[in-house]
Amino acid sequence: MSFEITHLNSGGDRESQSVRQADALPLLSKIERLGGTNIQVRSANGQRWTAAQARAQLI
Repeated sequence: MSFEITHLNSGGDRESQSVRQADALPLLSKIERLGGTNIQVRSANGQRWTAAQARAQLI
């Protein structure tokens, strides 16, 4: 399954990245560590989650 992760970077620009399931948790952690905000995750089947909800789903 793939996911699209969208967030605001530390400069306030919106960034979006598509990743495989295995790469989603490491990317979420990296975005949070680098100060990304307003993180939203959308799965291939259309489900939308906040970063915390996605983390719970992916663990």
